[in-house]
Amino acid sequence: MTSVNKLLEYHELLMNYEDTSNYEQYDLPTGYHFEFYKNDKDIIDWVNIHFKSGEFTDYEYAIQVFHDYYDYFENELNKRCIFVLNEENEEVGTGTISLLKKEEYVYDAVVDWVAIKKKYQVKHLSRPLISQLIKLASELGHKRIWNGVKMSIKVVTGGVIEKDGKFLLVQENKKICQGKWNLPAGGLDDGESVIDGAIREIYEETGCKVEITGVLEIINEILEGLNVVCFIFDTKIIEEKISVDGDEISNVK
Repeated sequence: MTSVNKLLEYHELLMNYEDTSNYEQYDLPTGYHFEFYKNDKDIIDWVNIHFKSGEFTDYEYAIQVFHDYYDYFENELNKRCIFVLNEENEEVGTGTISLLKKEEYVYDAVVDWVAIKKKYQVKHLSRPLISQLIKLASELGHKRIWNGVKMSIKVVTGGVIEKDGKFLLVQENKKICQGKWNLPAGGLDDGESVIDGAIREIYEETGCKVEITGVLEIINEILEGLNVVCFIFDTKIIEEKISVDGDEISNVK
């Protein structure tokens, strides 16, 4: 079964801040602090953060992207690009108020290239980072800005199997949710539709072959900074042969 964590699609959120002076301040957790971009050494730190957030898989390409987007306002990076540092002064997050090369509609700047290393994405750093960037935009004189933040979306798909008024559940064996009972569900394989993914996940986790008969619910929640979309389908059993893989699922009943 493909782990949900492997499905990270990035979508541009074209949201606007019409008054950067009006924002809600969120403080960083204890031990973390902000610092501005200082010199060329920080290019490597910027690349490392984006690499470890899953944004890039090639360091050389990431360096080229940095120069493509930042070189035209390089002299202002020391007041536009910020980093989040942990207690060991390690750069773990970054974001920028980028200047647009030309004004688009009424906007001349954008909240841009926001990233946090994966292992720190559950440390409640995203909101403080975004609020600090909006504050920075206001201090720089940008009354209104675009928010070009890319958000990770996790897609989960699964289904309800009902027989004689009872519902089939699976007991999780994964460390993060070991022992919990859930509907059979999981992430998509590359190029897979949510319907095909649900059929496959149900078969892999329960041994039952099903067909999809309808959509029961689509759930959308923000969990630990990630946008999770869950598709739950109604199903009809085609072949009932209960089996447990023992790896990610410990029991089915």
